[in-house]
Amino acid sequence: MIGDHVCLSLRSGVASHPSVFTRSLIVAGAVGLVASLWLGPGDARMRVIGHSMAPGLRQGDLVRWTSQVLEPRRYDRVICQRPGGQPVLKRVVGLGGENLQCQNGELFVDGVWQRKNLRQLAVFGIPVISQASGLASVRTGWFGEAGQWAWSSTGNSRRDWLVVDLAALPHELGGDCVPLLYDDSPWLSVESRRLQPVADAGLAAVVDVDAGGGHPVEITMRVGEQAACVVVRGSGAFACVSGRLDGRLVAAAWPVGGTQEADDRLEAWLEGAVRSALPPDGPDEWAVVKNLPLSGPFFPLGISTRVLPNQQMGTRDAAPQLTISRLVFWRDVHWLPHPNGQDNWTIPAGQLFLLGDCPAASRDSRHWGPLAVEAVLGVVTETLPLQQER
Repeated sequence: MIGDHVCLSLRSGVASHPSVFTRSLIVAGAVGLVASLWLGPGDARMRVIGHSMAPGLRQGDLVRWTSQVLEPRRYDRVICQRPGGQPVLKRVVGLGGENLQCQNGELFVDGVWQRKNLRQLAVFGIPVISQASGLASVRTGWFGEAGQWAWSSTGNSRRDWLVVDLAALPHELGGDCVPLLYDDSPWLSVESRRLQPVADAGLAAVVDVDAGGGHPVEITMRVGEQAACVVVRGSGAFACVSGRLDGRLVAAAWPVGGTQEADDRLEAWLEGAVRSALPPDGPDEWAVVKNLPLSGPFFPLGISTRVLPNQQMGTRDAAPQLTISRLVFWRDVHWLPHPNGQDNWTIPAGQLFLLGDCPAASRDSRHWGPLAVEAVLGVVTETLPLQQER
């Protein structure tokens, strides 16, 4: 049995129109990233050097930025000029007058835990397992082939579970031990530090639903002994995200695709061309938020499906079918203190505290202190595709 459940309802729209849905909550020693300016007449672009802003930005990426920002906000990616050095690309984390703490991988501002909304997780989340082949079926209702998993209803109300195969994780301990997930960075060639365990992790999936005779399908995403349920009414492609994040069970679901632009974004994510751990076009906020005990386990992680027991199929109705196009196991970013142990900083008025998204590969304000707001040259607005480099 799973413990507490939360649920949100989701309904597809007509295929030729944007989908509409309703939702309800029911409580049941590396160098830092250095970026070199690519100068030209009026050309505000920058080439990324290093991995301190990974996974969102990697070595060789090209970004566009604007100087038309009067005052940077928290979590903006900014281009800064350090005194006597090259321009650097970092993220604004602390503002003037604040006290910033980095404890157990989490950020606190003036003693307040900085909890992430869905859009922020899309930036900070790191894919750990990004192929369905990294999973194992628990019940026979699932069938895996060519990197995807498919499910077809048998007409009963049982839950068919597909769970993360813990043996596929790089630091699985085996036996009856609770596996530890560490803050290693797969894009770094060398890790020259002691890794730390990460408590925040979850699943993100794009699910294609064929409702058959129009019967609702319940999709449940499990996080340890907690679960979030999505009730899908109608056919279409849906994104489902759930996990343990910043001491809470969080979940959201939304239709994806439907227009040419949205289909292109979805295809790029399905192919892995977009580095976000989450499917595109998600809402700003979570649909489900529930506090969790800090000591509770976040394994196992899994996804299950069933036809709602009070709305079974008729004998002539087509059976609902479901395909997982991509299933990502993600973890949260784990903020690190200075190597000397300092984890508390007071930011003077008129200054900013800057961090890299990949703390293990970043030299930033933990090392050289806050920077004056005047040192900010501009704010990054987008990452440019390779074909736009010329």
